[in-house]
Amino acid sequence: MVYRINLFLYVLGLALLMGGCGKPQPRNPERATLNDSSSKALVQKATQTLVARLTTQLNAGGPVAAIGYCKVNALSLLDSVAQGQGQLRGLSIRRVSERYRNPADQPDSLEALALRQLAQTGKPFLQSDSDGNLHYYAPIVLKMDLCLQCHGKPGTDIAPATLAALQAAYPTDKATGYQLGDFRGMWHLVQRSPTAQ
Repeated sequence: MVYRINLFLYVLGLALLMGGCGKPQPRNPERATLNDSSSKALVQKATQTLVARLTTQLNAGGPVAAIGYCKVNALSLLDSVAQGQGQLRGLSIRRVSERYRNPADQPDSLEALALRQLAQTGKPFLQSDSDGNLHYYAPIVLKMDLCLQCHGKPGTDIAPATLAALQAAYPTDKATGYQLGDFRGMWHLVQRSPTAQ
């Protein structure tokens, strides 16, 4: 009788052991966390992607073509940059300004505080909120002449046809009157906490 129980336990143990072999065990990959280095790289990638697409449009059809492209594609283009970040899951990227062109870029109350800090210091910063979400804020400064074609001074930098296209596409536009070196707004990267997703 003892022999049968031992044999039964041996066969049962072997079956359990073998049952787990050969089946891939689900892996829980490490979740990469937003940090200063990865945030800076993402801002650079988002900037390069947006500038490259707008430059293509400017070269193909001038500022009016770029305005049409930006109105339709800018937000989804930034979403695609955020979604293409592998292990940086739960990520969103947006541009924010108190002098916004697209009303979707208007700051909320926390972003308004971050904008004021960046306007004073010019230094990017990373912080977490009470829900465990990580926020990275980086300044947007006008550095290229081509930006002035749509964000410069009307009548000086912005041609009449471009100004008319801006007014038609963005009736509440506040994003003109800039010159090179001006603080234009900020990049806001958010990585949602795994528990908040």
